[in-house]
Amino acid sequence: MKKNEISVDKFDNIKKVKFIDFYKRDEVRGNISMSCEASMISRQTYYDWLEKDEKFRKAIYDAKMTMCDDMEQVLIARAVEKDTTALIYWLKYNHPQYKETPANININETKVLVMPSQLINKYGISSKPSTGSE
Repeated sequence: MKKNEISVDKFDNIKKVKFIDFYKRDEVRGNISMSCEASMISRQTYYDWLEKDEKFRKAIYDAKMTMCDDMEQVLIARAVEKDTTALIYWLKYNHPQYKETPANININETKVLVMPSQLINKYGISSKPSTGSE
């Protein structure tokens, strides 16, 4: 390795550390654009580092998982405070009784597996089969 390559690597490592430190801040919460600007790199450089540097990729992953833990605690706190949306969300993804199950529907003789909320949200319809008496 040449002397110039060593100094470039060292400079990149300093920028990576700066990026990761900024990325973890509460006021940033993983915002890539803000972290790039603070560490004076392009967004493409960030993606290049993610692709090529295992340690950097792991540090970003760990930071995201820490943020997920923090957000989960906020969600649980809101659910405990009886926030209906938080309660529904928490139960839907964590309690087997409330998990959404796919529904089979027929569209032009073709069976399609779809989540009921997709039908309701998109078309305002139910996934229950027609009785034919409508």
